[in-house]
Parts: sequence; structure tokens; C-alpha cells
Amino acid sequence: MIYIFLSICFQLISINSTSTFDQFFKASLDNYLSKPLDFPANLENEILYRCIYDFNNDGLNDVALSGQKSGVFGKGGGEWYIYFQGDSFKSNESQKTMLLGCDFSGIIDQNKILFFNSYGCCAGELIEYTFYGNSFEMISKTLENSEKYDLWSEINKSFEKLDKLPFQEIKYSDLIEGKAWNDK
Repeated sequence: MIYIFLSICFQLISINSTSTFDQFFKASLDNYLSKPLDFPANLENEILYRCIYDFNNDGLNDVALSGQKSGVFGKGGGEWYIYFQGDSFKSNESQKTMLLGCDFSGIIDQNKILFFNSYGCCAGELIEYTFYGNSFEMISKTLENSEKYDLWSEINKSFEKLDKLPFQEIKYSDLIEGKAWNDK
């Protein structure tokens, strides 16, 4: 009898937290899509990107969204907005802007993420984000290939040891039609 009661309670809690996250995600996505574009874009062909992850290690999944500027930044988005679920999911203040690189990404620690943005064949920027509360700090360093330093070999070695962030993408027109996000 106690087992049945606990099972029902657990299911209700699960349904409630899924519902809360779904509401949070919808409010975050609506807020993101309401932002004005800096250039004329064909919204029907726009690719949106998301990453659902507990960035600040508070036990709640947060959401990073990008894509409206893919025409400027190329495939992989541009400026990403992070919406921390710990903030009121209806609040516009829950957004924090940062530029994430999609060349390489990995999880260093529960609240630390590492990215590498390529500047072409011979250089790039290594960026470490540390999340705390509903904010973050960023440290970056430019790295260059040389005769003594094989940049791409070192970056590959460093990132292959790290867990990957769960990036997903969807075409805007598919989102409107209710289709599922695709793993990237």
C-alpha cells in the first residue's frame, strides 16, 4: 500500500516538474524569438539551436538558445541566450548573453564549460565559462598554431576527454509545425 502511494506521488511530482520545465522552456523560447533581428532574415529557413543543461548546478535544467543570427555567424548560431530556470521563467531578466563556440565544447566540471572557437586554420579562442547562481564568468585565451605547437592536435586531445554538451537544432518552420528537435 505504501509502495503504491509513493509510486503515485512520484508520478505526480514527475508530471509537475515536466510541466514546469515545459512552461519554462516555452517562455524562454517565446522571449528569445521576440528579440528583433539586426538584419533581414528568412525566418522560415532559420535554424534554431538549443542546449538543455543544468549550467549552474542548482538541480534545475537551464536552456541556452541561439540561431536567429545564423545568417551572420554561419552554421552553429551566434549569440546564445541562457535562461536559468532558477529565475522566474516569465522574467525577461533571466536571460544572459554569451557567445558559445560550436567547433569544440565540453564539460569540465559541474559548473564549468570549455569552448573553442576556430579563427580559421591557424588560430582560435579557448573560452572557459564558470557558472554560479544565475550568472557566469568567462576567461578566454587566443591560441595559435606554430612549429612547436600543433594547435589542432592539442585541442582534439583536450576535448576528447570531456563530456559533450547536448546540442540540438530545428528549422524554424519545423518548430512551428510541432516537429521534434534533432541532436546535433
